[in-house]
Amino acid sequence: FKLTLGVFAGLAVTIVIVGSAAWLLLRSGHSAGAQAGNQLRLATASLRRRALENALQAVIFAVTIMMFLMLLLIRTSLLDEWEQQLPEGTPNHFLMNVTKQQINPINQWLVNNQSQTEKMYPIVRGRLIEIDGVAVKDFVTKEENSDRIDRELSLTAGWDLPNENVVKKGEWWSQGEQRSLVSIESRLAKRLGLELGSKLVFQAGARRFEAEISSIRELDWAQMRPNFYMIFSPPVFEQLPVTYMSAFYLPKEQKRQLNDFVKRWPTVTLLEVDAVITQIRTIVAQVSAAIESILWLIVGSGCLVLIATVRASQEERLRESAILRTLGASRNLVLGALAWEFCLLGFIAGLLAAGGAEISAGLLQLFAFDMAWRPHWIAWVLGPFVGVVLIGGLGVWFSRRAVAQSPVAVLRHLE
Repeated sequence: FKLTLGVFAGLAVTIVIVGSAAWLLLRSGHSAGAQAGNQLRLATASLRRRALENALQAVIFAVTIMMFLMLLLIRTSLLDEWEQQLPEGTPNHFLMNVTKQQINPINQWLVNNQSQTEKMYPIVRGRLIEIDGVAVKDFVTKEENSDRIDRELSLTAGWDLPNENVVKKGEWWSQGEQRSLVSIESRLAKRLGLELGSKLVFQAGARRFEAEISSIRELDWAQMRPNFYMIFSPPVFEQLPVTYMSAFYLPKEQKRQLNDFVKRWPTVTLLEVDAVITQIRTIVAQVSAAIESILWLIVGSGCLVLIATVRASQEERLRESAILRTLGASRNLVLGALAWEFCLLGFIAGLLAAGGAEISAGLLQLFAFDMAWRPHWIAWVLGPFVGVVLIGGLGVWFSRRAVAQSPVAVLRHLE
């Protein structure tokens, strides 16, 4: 319900903003038209006279074109940019369920295949059950539980602070520390209201263990490396069943070597991250294709609205054309003014669509992909181009009757 409500609220805000912008652009065309040639002056005057219906058409086409641009950006630019921001040699394979006896031979295999490897992390699957003596289910809301807490987490331990991790509060433990300490990720600590010194109780299988928060860390989740919400001091894991995990980078041309790896260690779980990304691209493409079919229906509806509007104003356009031609305007002048009118309307719709798509893509970059904002020039080119071709072409084609008839015949009919 919240997701649906959010989509409709976002669409309503977009329509209001785009509609207001279209109205202002159409109403402010007087100063530009006054300084322009005859065709453009006539076109801007016609846009102002029909500002309300033109703003409605601009909203319909702007929102539709914006959705098409968003699909294009998500299917191509955003996924490509996300992959490009990863440093060269970023791990594209993860190893899990590695036993202690398998660590040395696996490391040797990775060295022989010239792969760039992360360290082996000890892993315990555990669940956070108490915070300062309060059960987790009573400490946070149901939504927060289902999101991150009320499930098994991959817990690790180590003496050294992992790369891409920065201690923001507290201190990292020193070598030989014997207390049961834990370092927690900053965003999770903020959500749960955790501070230094808080006591956390975990359960791994049938065993319970406790640790005190000694530091709060920030880390880069966008890096395709092993990341953890909780990192413990090594003494905590001494009596717990431990497996190991790691990550490594293997070039595409060496993928065949993975067959040998699987044969040697069939119990080790091997996850190919690049294959997962490829599957994500496939899913995005399939979803986009389904949405595109709906968008084409919206485009068709928008075209029908445009045609109906042109038909409804046909008599008025015939009268205007007849008066202009009686006063000496040529057929080409009137037809050119019609072309300018609909092309300007399409340009405004396409420009607003490009702006909306840029803002939406920027929000996705910052908050969904955790990326730095980058402009998407293709949206600023395609948006106005599609608007001009679509609205300009349809508008001129269905209003050409206004200049096809002779002024005498039109004026006699009006009499």
